[in-house]
Amino acid sequence: MSERSEDCLPRVYFLGSGVLAVAPLERLCGSSSVELVGIATQPDKPAGRRHGLRPTPAGRWLADNNLHADKPASVNSPEFLAHLKSLAPGIVLVASFGQILGKEMLGLPAVACVNLHASLLPAYRGAAPIAAAIADGAEKTGLSFMKMDAGLDTGPVYRSFELPVSGMNAVELELRLARLGAAKVEQMIEDIFHGRVVPEAQDHSMASYAGKISKEDGMLDWREPAEVIERKIRAYQPWP
Repeated sequence: MSERSEDCLPRVYFLGSGVLAVAPLERLCGSSSVELVGIATQPDKPAGRRHGLRPTPAGRWLADNNLHADKPASVNSPEFLAHLKSLAPGIVLVASFGQILGKEMLGLPAVACVNLHASLLPAYRGAAPIAAAIADGAEKTGLSFMKMDAGLDTGPVYRSFELPVSGMNAVELELRLARLGAAKVEQMIEDIFHGRVVPEAQDHSMASYAGKISKEDGMLDWREPAEVIERKIRAYQPWP
């Protein structure tokens, strides 16, 4: 990719839902080095006994700050793709969003769809990398800025940043990773947009996977070693 003019601000569309997305989103909303052309989060979902609609953590932050968010049922729908195309983003940045991006979506931005993934890829691809790292007793984890492809977190990685697990539970670790993402996101977007960093292919032979958490994962077997039980208690906070 040829370098773009240093005077040209990266045009970014942000897709994010979970806690991991909030701090980077807040940083981008106040950025003078990135042009944030739009934001999307998952639609509000029924929650609680009364099944009232509850926004995502990113959606709640946006509402609290009187900021608009698109809430597409599917980012792969023709209507949303047409909307996004009209905004002409250079980069689509994805952080804990919760939908799979199709082929047309992946090819839409001028530069790339970039995923902010909460692990040191190729370790812990998949939906629950934070819980998996804690449950496995990993000493460190981190964030990977990855160029998205059609696979499950299989794309080449622009850069990864390490963070020690240090006895944290999943809530604490996710917040620390979100803050790390906020600290790195502007510079990474600029470097990717201007071609200063080239993504490197993952070593697929070293990949591990972190599937979606189920209620059964929260069951404790008291015959297991104490350290295994302690890690599970930290890993599956606040659910299950």
